[in-house]
Amino acid sequence: MMKIPPSAISFESSRLKKTAVLCLAIMATNGIWSKQKAIIRTYAPVIEDPQSSSSSSSSSDTTVIDVHKPNCTHTLHNPLLEYNSSQYTWTGDHFIPPKGIPTFSPSDFLSYFEQRNTLFIGDSTGRRAYATLFGIINSNDHSDIPVNDIDQPQVIDFNRKRITEICMDPNRLLNETDFVCRNIVSHKPHLDTVSHMNLTSNDVNVVTSSTFDGSNNKSTIIHKGKFDYLWGPCLTNIINTLSMVDKNTNINAAQPLEDYDLIILASGIWEAARKRNCKLVVNTTDDGLKTLNFPDKINVLLNTMKNMSSPNLQIVFRTPGFSKQHKGDTVMIQLTNHVKEYFTNLSSEEGLDHNLTLVDWGTVVEKRSFGLERIGGDITAHYGLEARLLFTQQLLHELLAAEQRGG
Repeated sequence: MMKIPPSAISFESSRLKKTAVLCLAIMATNGIWSKQKAIIRTYAPVIEDPQSSSSSSSSSDTTVIDVHKPNCTHTLHNPLLEYNSSQYTWTGDHFIPPKGIPTFSPSDFLSYFEQRNTLFIGDSTGRRAYATLFGIINSNDHSDIPVNDIDQPQVIDFNRKRITEICMDPNRLLNETDFVCRNIVSHKPHLDTVSHMNLTSNDVNVVTSSTFDGSNNKSTIIHKGKFDYLWGPCLTNIINTLSMVDKNTNINAAQPLEDYDLIILASGIWEAARKRNCKLVVNTTDDGLKTLNFPDKINVLLNTMKNMSSPNLQIVFRTPGFSKQHKGDTVMIQLTNHVKEYFTNLSSEEGLDHNLTLVDWGTVVEKRSFGLERIGGDITAHYGLEARLLFTQQLLHELLAAEQRGG
């Protein structure tokens, strides 16, 4: 997996001098970050029902205990690790990052995602977040991105009422009707397949984890900058998609998800709004076919994520937002708190046998979800641009923090 060094860095290329994603003065020394035993990075179950009389304006705060203290020549702290995505605040409709965390620029997003192969799987809120982030990255002028380029219906609502965009790239391994494949424009991909034996040491950093059996004459595809989206409105859809690949099974065939080293899961609201569409039926030894209850379904998803993740595949889970009309608040709160507790327990385990990342959008956007404070979209489940920009900021924060923790 691509690694970002702990110290402030700059990326150079023949075509573009990229601004470092981490230009923090506190990381400008030549310090070495030691991989000490993690204390605990908590995502406490703190969201309460917004209609409950016991709820307070501070109910979404999360306590964070530092993880991996730096071993530097100077005594410095690292905000990326000290704070997490639960701790963003608001001034009006403008999000405020935790102290020491920069507001990332379009060039920062470009510098990061052109080095990854990314797949979003999500509902319409996930699709809109995907399209907004893609518009930011691929803007012709990073100093002045028009609102329409990242917010107009033609941009964020592709394939909403009818299929208007499908993937036509024969080299993509996924083959689904509601699948969209795009590339970061600053990266001009070549889709040649090459053998590991032909790679130089400089090529290693840009090789995906895709490997194929020699019998079908394919090896590893050198191609970074994939930025794709797959419709998956229910947790069941995500479980089924991730289950297409089992990292513990040797299968002599190309696997659909091996195009990617980063998968971002952004669903949830359908679990409340369209429960009947989101049932998960399993075949049990004792009871035959059985519809799982909601907590059990969440556990199946989380364990599937953990089993699927690897050093070559990072999986991100975004906690969901809320319906403007309070429909399904309890379900969304249950999902968010269940996931946050799971991630808190993961961080306290001995050793890291997973590559999972949590973006806690739901906890923060809950404060701008109801009444006059709602950052509204076109329907009750959708949010406006400012809420999606919050998510893009939180996402890059957590991705960079995960790189730091991974060493």
